Amino acid sequence: MDNKYYILSEQGVTNLVYHYTFVYPYHVQVPSFGDWGFQLASKTELQIENLTLQQEGKFLTQDNLQGIFLFGEDERSKKELEVNSLSSPKLLQYYLEAEKNWE
Repeated sequence: MDNKYYILSEQGVTNLVYHYTFVYPYHVQVPSFGDWGFQLASKTELQIENLTLQQEGKFLTQDNLQGIFLFGEDERSKKELEVNSLSSPKLLQYYLEAEKNWE
């Protein structure tokens, strides 16, 4: 799975890949807040297509579970990212670069 996604979640993915072998970005529409991104990280490979919910929610159901792992082409990063750390803080730089696209 390609781990280069939307700027709001891609730095988290880069940092998680440093500690975990498998990182699965996903996003959901949060009422009143819009599109929010998260990461599911594991040291062992997960079969995303076989995930099941223990309990369905009002907005997340078994029927739409697979869709949260899908991203549009415009939500993918076009470059390799560096790990963010205290000695080499990259996150602010990535946000400032991304902000230029919204001006």
